[in-house]
Amino acid sequence: IGFAFLFIVLFFLMNPSAFPRVGSIVKYFFTRTDIWIAALKGFKDNYLFGRGPFTYFTIYELYGGHATQHAHNLYIDPLLSFGIVGVSLFLPLVYRNIKKIIHLIKLNIDKTLCAIITSFMIMIMIHGLLDHTLFFVQTFLLAMFVITSFDIHKKHLD
Repeated sequence: IGFAFLFIVLFFLMNPSAFPRVGSIVKYFFTRTDIWIAALKGFKDNYLFGRGPFTYFTIYELYGGHATQHAHNLYIDPLLSFGIVGVSLFLPLVYRNIKKIIHLIKLNIDKTLCAIITSFMIMIMIHGLLDHTLFFVQTFLLAMFVITSFDIHKKHLD
């Protein structure tokens, strides 16, 4: 695995054109920054309840943002769309699921499943810094199937 990773890194260093958008990474980062600033301005104006789904697409012109469908951030977009109240309604579900996964890990049950769920959640949270990972129905459903798959061990969780 280490040699494969080293080979891939060396390949992309020697062939940067094979890596999509690497030449304009700085430009894309500043575009994302403009998007986030506009989204945070919109959140500030409606911080309690937000303005509903797909808010960024409807407000970007008002706040001088870049034209796109969503805020390109898993943490900012829900706050912009649903506000503090809407996001706080979702947090107990997240807490409950994390608690169950930790319980399975402590019981030492199905290490492979726990590793898959944990790594999936970590990757979603990391990728979510630069994009809205769960924006599309397909990715959201796949994530929910994987993340909630711990219920196959329901007898150990109750």
